[in-house]
Amino acid sequence: MSAPPWVSYAALAASLISIVWNVYSWWINGPRLRLVAHDRPVIFPPGTEDRPPESWLLVVECHNRGRGAAKVHELWLRGTDGRACEAELTENSDPIDKTIDGHSMAKWIISLGTLRNIPLPTTEDGVLFLRPQVTWGGGKKLLGNQVALLLPDEGQPFSPNEQVGKPTIRVRPADEQG
Repeated sequence: MSAPPWVSYAALAASLISIVWNVYSWWINGPRLRLVAHDRPVIFPPGTEDRPPESWLLVVECHNRGRGAAKVHELWLRGTDGRACEAELTENSDPIDKTIDGHSMAKWIISLGTLRNIPLPTTEDGVLFLRPQVTWGGGKKLLGNQVALLLPDEGQPFSPNEQVGKPTIRVRPADEQG
């Protein structure tokens, strides 16, 4: 005596649902990083006339949409020529060697003074194209979106007596390019 055919079909459907669920839960439980970069001026309260040099920024955000944590080891800014630079971050940035828990993010901020000193090529119009890149986990690399920065000239849009320091810039050697 054999079972009716619908029992076999129900068992097949249940096993397919189980397989799909296991693959989905495996994928969602690990870290899922997304790297986003954008430029923006800082919003100052009305009536603030003197803006510091850090009032124009490049903000790099690394979002972890998964449930597992991920550790970011390096942050590089990659130019159109393939070279990469490591730039000095502002004091209110997260540290580079950071563990990003599930459903959270890290934010790194680079000031205008640092962006002016980055030794990457610009276009004829003076536009600097950058792509952030992080190294995370066991050496995995994640490349973010490209940002076009039209940096204002010295003293613009800030006060003419602006003092811009010499930030620390480190260029990645050619043999480390990846």
